[in-house]
Amino acid sequence: MSRLDVGVFARPDWPDGEVGNRFNYLMDYLFWIGNEIVSYARMKNFNVHDLKKDDAIRSKVEDELEGADPVFFFHASHGGDNVLTGQGMSDMICCPGTFNCPEPNHEMLSDRVIYTLSCSSAKELGPAVIEANGISYIGYLPYLYISVDEGEDLDGAFKDIWEGGAKALIDG
Repeated sequence: MSRLDVGVFARPDWPDGEVGNRFNYLMDYLFWIGNEIVSYARMKNFNVHDLKKDDAIRSKVEDELEGADPVFFFHASHGGDNVLTGQGMSDMICCPGTFNCPEPNHEMLSDRVIYTLSCSSAKELGPAVIEANGISYIGYLPYLYISVDEGEDLDGAFKDIWEGGAKALIDG
């Protein structure tokens, strides 16, 4: 049984698609949201395993999931129908499906609550995780289009929504 007070947070950050001035790239925006969620988890005395930037890769995520045995897995990066990406768009977690997945590792997410901010991964990866005895998979079915409007509190609209779901799960 996964440990209830433990979370693994996978938060890559690299220059992907330009979005504006305050956040040069979409990944900067997602990383900012992730910072808030990690801080909240620490405040709630979660045992936080924060894999950020160059540490947000498949081998390190697999090691942390196996070693820490968290109930909660948070991911903020790009995705596809059957994949969550890590640093530099590398495959982090995948299952057989639309995109090439030579070494499926989605079963690493069994017995866990997954909260991901990534496009379309709930289409194939989400059901595969649930079939592998995942507790829940919260992600997106279609591609997610966002606009990062700059200005006081404007760029916080999505942040508040996305943080709210993760914080509620951390709260239990």
